[in-house]
Amino acid sequence: TFYVSITDSCDLITITDTVIVTLTIPPLTLTVNNDTLICPGDAVILSASGGGGQPGYTYQWNPGAISTPSFIVNPLVSTNYVVSMIDLCNTITLFDTVKINADYTPLIVTVPPVEAVCAGELMVVSAVVNNGRWPYAYSWNDGLNTFSGNPFTFPSDNPVNTILNLVVTDFCNYQEIGSVNIEVLACAVIIPNVITPNGDGMNDLLVFENLEYFPNNQLTILNRWGQKLFEKEGYQNNWNGSDYSDGTYFFILELNDKKSTTHKGSFTLIK
Repeated sequence: TFYVSITDSCDLITITDTVIVTLTIPPLTLTVNNDTLICPGDAVILSASGGGGQPGYTYQWNPGAISTPSFIVNPLVSTNYVVSMIDLCNTITLFDTVKINADYTPLIVTVPPVEAVCAGELMVVSAVVNNGRWPYAYSWNDGLNTFSGNPFTFPSDNPVNTILNLVVTDFCNYQEIGSVNIEVLACAVIIPNVITPNGDGMNDLLVFENLEYFPNNQLTILNRWGQKLFEKEGYQNNWNGSDYSDGTYFFILELNDKKSTTHKGSFTLIK
């Protein structure tokens, strides 16, 4: 508020009046980059912009003592860049910080062993990846086919014994390798047609070859009239039929595998 007064030459009368001058200045603002993660050797632009106050801003970046609003940096280690800004009136100074994370630890890739499975059974392969820069890309190769993803399901329809190689590529395009042995077994069950439980050590037991690959199996043995004589979950090729007479018997063997395979047939018992 400015006051003005006027007095005439006789100094008899004084008149006073006022005038109000309003100065509106918006608050000073400072905007900078977000914290940034970079790969080794990469560069990034640091940028600051001011607003409000009295335009004609002055900037100062440290480290580097850079006085421009923006400039390029490529630090080898993680660095905090601090910028200060002051407007034309030099009344208020604002500060802000940008962290550029340049630290990088090399990839470590581990592929745990995979248990052998029978052809047609589920085989899941996975890798453990540490360090580097996420996200990771996975490329598996068995010498004939290429697969992606982690974990992934290996196509185990056919018997195979091979080395499965893995290349992991991180966000920075750095790569690391791993490998695992893959074994898919040809373990089809072979059905017997006769047992002779006479103690001579040959065909004394009802043996289904390769049954050990299907530990969750269930076996049921029936006589010719359909009466159940024997039933066992997890049958282990140890039934000898010594309590039964010569003749033809029937069986139902459920493997309880991925395909829900069931074998039905008959065999002859001869003492």
